[in-house]
Amino acid sequence: MPQVPYSPTPQVGTDVAPVRDVAVQGVSAAAFGGDVAEGLTGLGKTLDNVGDEWFKRAMALQKLNNESEAREAEAGYTIAAGELSAKYNALQGKDAIVGRAPYVESLRQLREEHMNGLSN
Repeated sequence: MPQVPYSPTPQVGTDVAPVRDVAVQGVSAAAFGGDVAEGLTGLGKTLDNVGDEWFKRAMALQKLNNESEAREAEAGYTIAAGELSAKYNALQGKDAIVGRAPYVESLRQLREEHMNGLSN
């Protein structure tokens, strides 16, 4: 008669069974959301490009604002300097010699006022 192995005390040990590779054939990535992942990747790249484009547009607008502000300041300076020049050129003789230093100082102050009035 066959004997069954029996031990009254439990035996603890490891039972190592090899794990075989699992391969699923005939299933596309779309079944597991692959299309969604590809769509989100494309969306991320598009949003990155949008951010770059916004930055470029903002820089171009700021440059345009700076240029127009500088032109306005230059026009204001030119008009005011023309008025000072007209007053100085009207002087004659000793008055012109004495009035030169204040005229040059007035031009310098006028230039600084227009430069300091600029935003950047």
